[in-house]
Amino acid sequence: EDRKLYTYVPTFEEGLWGLDTIAARQAWTRKFDLNQNGLWENGEKLPGEGVLVAVIDDGIDWNHPDLFSQIWVDPRKADDFNRNGRLDLLDLDGLTRNELGFYEWKKELQDGRVSNEELGLVTDLSREDALGLHFAVNNRPSSDHGTSVAGIIGARTLKEEGMTGVAFGARLMPVQISNEEDTWGDLDVIAGMKYAVDNGADVLNLSLGSTVYAGTELYKLFQDVVDYAYTNKSIVVVSAGNENHYPRFSDPPASLERVITVAAIDPDLKRSSFSNYGFNVEIAAPGNHGISTKPGGGYGRFSGTSMAAPHVSGAVAVIRSLYPEATYEEIVQRLAQSATPYESEYYLGPGILNLDGALDAAPSRSAQGEILLRDLERLSTRLL
Repeated sequence: EDRKLYTYVPTFEEGLWGLDTIAARQAWTRKFDLNQNGLWENGEKLPGEGVLVAVIDDGIDWNHPDLFSQIWVDPRKADDFNRNGRLDLLDLDGLTRNELGFYEWKKELQDGRVSNEELGLVTDLSREDALGLHFAVNNRPSSDHGTSVAGIIGARTLKEEGMTGVAFGARLMPVQISNEEDTWGDLDVIAGMKYAVDNGADVLNLSLGSTVYAGTELYKLFQDVVDYAYTNKSIVVVSAGNENHYPRFSDPPASLERVITVAAIDPDLKRSSFSNYGFNVEIAAPGNHGISTKPGGGYGRFSGTSMAAPHVSGAVAVIRSLYPEATYEEIVQRLAQSATPYESEYYLGPGILNLDGALDAAPSRSAQGEILLRDLERLSTRLL
């Protein structure tokens, strides 16, 4: 079946300036829509298809029309009930579409449980269990932050309204780490990262930061879990932070090794006034007043390096969909070689993300470095 993607939505065009800044549409057309007719057909791959991106954040509004079809479902806890060839939310709890086009649980299943007799699925399946993992003690509804991050990475609209993310063929794994007070702990983040890697995430997006002093056990644990991701060929993308300062060695995950740290630029291609900068930044990406998804099926404008990082996570997913074996080193080389120059007295890495150029870059074939995990057993034990 032909799949028409509406990448031009006049209402939001100004707010989606980031897609043009990073040359996403050119990349989609040249490398994926091979007959360049606006349809993905005859086996053409969608940008990001086959790649799983973990959004380690405060949750995702999986019911948003532009995100619903993108949400990852744990294959151990669901079957392809609707026989559409993929695991999706419709395979879970007897979802029905209401008159507004949103999906909702059947009234008799409001407690989130399904019966094997009615749906042919695992008895007593919890929808929360199958939609990712909640590490906070008190689960809370997803808020603007994680939903907006998810939209930038992989929103997909098949109608003449809504928005499109950078990697609209990728799947999104919600890993909720915050509680109803919108707070989270460092161990929640670390546990969420390990869960994502263990469950096959190819890319981990962390639009968050912490203050942990280098040399402490907690800081080492942060680096351990990044090394664990690296060893399993998962790419960790993190926001540089919004404090308008030079990087410090006490700001994980931005200060860690073997991550891709992202600074923010504005529509004038200048450093966003709030963005951190300096030697640990690998790339810059759009981070000012961009449109993205928000809970309840709506859209809003968002700013921050939290919005810059998902542009890069989406780009990495697109690269990985074309080059599945690309290592961390090769991906960093692709980003650097193709980066668009910028004017700034502050160091923002080699330049601004250019996805179209990154797909054509010629990194030196570099085998992944060998990392001796300091103590994987200690990492696993601390996260139990």
